[in-house]
Amino acid sequence: MPAGTASLKLRRVRYELLQFHWHTPSEHEIEGRRTALEMHFVHRAANGSLLVVGVFIEEGRRNRKLEPIFRALPEHPGDTTVVSGVKLRGLRPDEDESFRYGGSLTTPPFTEGVQWIVLADPITMSEEQIDAFRELFEDGNSREVQPLNDRLVLSDADDGFEEDD
Repeated sequence: MPAGTASLKLRRVRYELLQFHWHTPSEHEIEGRRTALEMHFVHRAANGSLLVVGVFIEEGRRNRKLEPIFRALPEHPGDTTVVSGVKLRGLRPDEDESFRYGGSLTTPPFTEGVQWIVLADPITMSEEQIDAFRELFEDGNSREVQPLNDRLVLSDADDGFEEDD
């Protein structure tokens, strides 16, 4: 992805998108539940700090925005593919409610000091799209869910509870 193609700003710091990838099953869980896939958008600021945005993916409607990528998946795990015509807009849920914490990368060398934003609402992909990715990773390609180890998880997501009248 050419430099400057995509970025985001958080607390007046600009983070350039380095790459995005998927894990099956999801590497985060909510209330003990993991989703079929999780997409990670990996960003880096000029000072070298890292920010990863995680998006849960559940089985549902075909995802037309991801179709060009999932139609051109590489043959072998670890291979990369360049795909044109992908629009990053629309690859996240409509709502921006999230969970935020300081952690590490989920792949070696598990670099610490990474800011995480995990969006609370999932997007969907069809069973066929999810299965196409799972075929590359028969045993999955996700890290086990890690203990919190005194990390503070902040959230602006609805907790799902309703107050009694």
